[in-house]
Amino acid sequence: MPLTLIKSVLWLLSLGVFGVLGWSLYDYKQQPELLQTTVTQEAQTTVLDPVPEPEPEVDDLADYAQVMANFHKLRWTGELPPPPPKEPTRVAQSEVKVTPVADLLSVLYIQVDTRNPAGSLAFVRFDNAALARDTADGQLRPGNALGSPHEHWSVESISAEEVVFELAVKEGEEVPEGGLETEALQPPTPLESGIVFVGPDGEVMLPPDLGFPNAPTEFTGYWPERTTEIRPGFRQIGSADSDEFGENYLDYINEVRHRQYRNPRNGKWEGIEILSVPSGSVASQNGLKSGDIIKSINGHPVNSVNEAITFAKDNSDAYDTWNVVIENAGRERTETYQTPD
Repeated sequence: MPLTLIKSVLWLLSLGVFGVLGWSLYDYKQQPELLQTTVTQEAQTTVLDPVPEPEPEVDDLADYAQVMANFHKLRWTGELPPPPPKEPTRVAQSEVKVTPVADLLSVLYIQVDTRNPAGSLAFVRFDNAALARDTADGQLRPGNALGSPHEHWSVESISAEEVVFELAVKEGEEVPEGGLETEALQPPTPLESGIVFVGPDGEVMLPPDLGFPNAPTEFTGYWPERTTEIRPGFRQIGSADSDEFGENYLDYINEVRHRQYRNPRNGKWEGIEILSVPSGSVASQNGLKSGDIIKSINGHPVNSVNEAITFAKDNSDAYDTWNVVIENAGRERTETYQTPD
């Protein structure tokens, strides 16, 4: 069919549609009664009543606002958040029936951290069973408060000479003129003698007379035969272990698989890498483990076992304490070894 014929037919159809619409509008305007007709409430009801109301949609999901509230309240994990910490109760000194600290506890030993005073420790013995239960292992640090009903006493500071306790006040109250009330306790003073011991009540006493004739009046310091870990990262090398290592150090070294460590970031040799440490070996007993990289000894960088041994031999008379810096998984730690004089 030619395109011209198709266009002609479409134009004729369009004119016919517009003609019908125009005639409908003209006829509607010629009937004024239809234009003035008002639809009443009754007519609306008659028309709409037979039409059934649509059923309300059922939403299977929970309320969005409630879901979001729980989502944030439970921190996205489903676990309830921990309760807020309780504010410590502080009471005015005038309202406290003060029991002297000396009647509550005794200081047995003080351990002072000179680099971090907050890490200092006071080992105490409580004369009150309730206080002993409230304080783990009988240890107090600066800022720690005693247990109920003596929580108004707290540790203000710890020095090598004494532990200072401070009496608290209520929050918002002014500090009394002259400062807070404090009380200081000292540990037992060691006696000037070669051997002493601590009695059951914490008192430092001389030993009883053992009755040995011609007993020496001076005593040398005690040193263990076997290596002893005094605290994490600090060991006393036993006198017997030190002698054995000096004679058989090659056997002990060969127990451990090791190699020189090359830093992949700069290509430089920067330590001794420990590949494996047998369980129960001397190395494992002295704090070494697989993955350790020994970086320096007493500040002297070491890049091989021979270099480390040479440094130790050349400085055996200069040092009795050896600080070994070790890196593992990007973190550094220091292992300290104290050798016999």
